[in-house]
Amino acid sequence: MSKAKTRNALLAVLALVLAAWWLWPSQAEESFETSGGDFDVLANRIWIDHIPTNERDKISVFILFDEPTFGGFSKSSAYEGDWTAFEWSLDKGLMLHMLQADKKHRVHPKIASGAACAPFDHCLRLKGTPRGPKKYGSMEDWVVNGRSEFDVRETIAGLLAEAK
Repeated sequence: MSKAKTRNALLAVLALVLAAWWLWPSQAEESFETSGGDFDVLANRIWIDHIPTNERDKISVFILFDEPTFGGFSKSSAYEGDWTAFEWSLDKGLMLHMLQADKKHRVHPKIASGAACAPFDHCLRLKGTPRGPKKYGSMEDWVVNGRSEFDVRETIAGLLAEAK
């Protein structure tokens, strides 16, 4: 076999191994609880990639509502931004159906809480997400649901005051 054929064969094997590693869920991803536990922390909560330093600082936001099964990604400052909506389902993990692109993506969330998440109370890692960063954080009281009021402007103003 020539050197070029050997190199191409090795590259093909390497590509297959990398693809299998990327697509095969790890133990941590398989342990994501879809009822109670992890899911209760994931759903109906505002997740951001970093604490904004001023009103022009763009932050990435991820949110997933349990009723209706809808969510979105956003990148915005206090003055401008963009967003993408999705519907979701639990089909061998978390499946996001990106509405604009009409494509489905299997996402593997991993949630942690505690000191390792500072300055946040909870941290979220999303493997396989079609948009936005892979890491987010949230505070205990950043819950959005029909039973409580959540004022986004007040929360952002509070974050900006803390950053100063």
